[in-house]
Amino acid sequence: LMDHALDAIYLFLKEIENSFSITLPINEINYFILTLSINVPRLIKNPKNHPSESSIIVDELLTSIYETSNLNWTKDKILFEDLVNHIENFIKISSINKERKNPILSTIINSFPFAYSLSLTHLGVIGKKYNIFFSEDEVGYIALHIAGAIERHKAKTQQLNVIIVCGGGFAMSKIIESKINKKFPNKFNIKKTYSYAEFQLSNISDIDLTITTLPFTQENTPTVYIDMSNIDKAIDDLKYYLTDDQINNNVMQLFNPENFYYFDTDKLSKKDLLVKMAVDLEKQNIVSADFVSSVLERESLQTTLINDVIAIPHSMTMIANRSRVSVAIFPNGIQWEKDKKCNFIFLLAISKTDNEITNNLYDLILNLIDDKAMTKQLLKAYTFHEFKNLLSIL
Repeated sequence: LMDHALDAIYLFLKEIENSFSITLPINEINYFILTLSINVPRLIKNPKNHPSESSIIVDELLTSIYETSNLNWTKDKILFEDLVNHIENFIKISSINKERKNPILSTIINSFPFAYSLSLTHLGVIGKKYNIFFSEDEVGYIALHIAGAIERHKAKTQQLNVIIVCGGGFAMSKIIESKINKKFPNKFNIKKTYSYAEFQLSNISDIDLTITTLPFTQENTPTVYIDMSNIDKAIDDLKYYLTDDQINNNVMQLFNPENFYYFDTDKLSKKDLLVKMAVDLEKQNIVSADFVSSVLERESLQTTLINDVIAIPHSMTMIANRSRVSVAIFPNGIQWEKDKKCNFIFLLAISKTDNEITNNLYDLILNLIDDKAMTKQLLKAYTFHEFKNLLSIL
């Protein structure tokens, strides 16, 4: 510890000894110092040969993420500074040959699997270069910073500002709003819902689109009529108001009947399954021949099972020629780990040009995890048509 911190600790411990008429053994004093060091690493002296290593590591981390996924956070000052401070403290703790436990690691992995996977993959490479070991616990802490960057970026994504004018009351307007957000996550910013009377009395500006259940038009703003007798088709038609880039972020386009598997058996091994799914993708020119080895390498780092039901295996980096999600359903489960089975396998083959769609895809999978009733229905989805219809209403 820094000299002034040690002086303060010794003074504090001496007061304890005097107050309680005890003598603390040296082992207890050292344990106290160690505990404080791990929990307040800024008090640890800077180790030699690490003058500015933390900023170099962060720069390499963000650059490598950008090069492999097109996610450009190299100019995100908040992320950069937070990561530098975090890794500075991490290097200090490492210098005393200690690791800190992450009490919410499983929550981080389950809630932010994309951020965790990015961190795990790139920190492994960087750690080898600088002879620094990033434990799973430490990767989890860093993944929280990455998850924050993802959310900030998501908030800045261009959206269409819309209002809903509904003649069917508040409940009906909320149904429309919910269906729009599920069909096109993060594409429409629904600023407000109005009854027709409220709409007529309102002075509305800065709107890109008006969505209405009533047949009227406006001169200056496009108006979309929602036929409540065919609401799903009407909402699907909203895609015509999105740009090509926005449409490409719709995750449902990633699923294809050629990459849908339903297995009644539970005898297939994890490796055999992943090889089969990857080889089929290769035959379709979705991925190259090195995809399967990259998927198996990523699985060897840490399991991609994010709960007792769903696994999301993927390659080390976004190396697909074009994006596709291969799906396998095992109603009786497949042995994924030594003592764990899972029922749904989403093998992700993502091109780095489709980085924006990835987070929406993880959101969809996380919604599935939270919806126990839906997972039970999907276990009976023998055909791709049944599977996609169920998934589209998540």
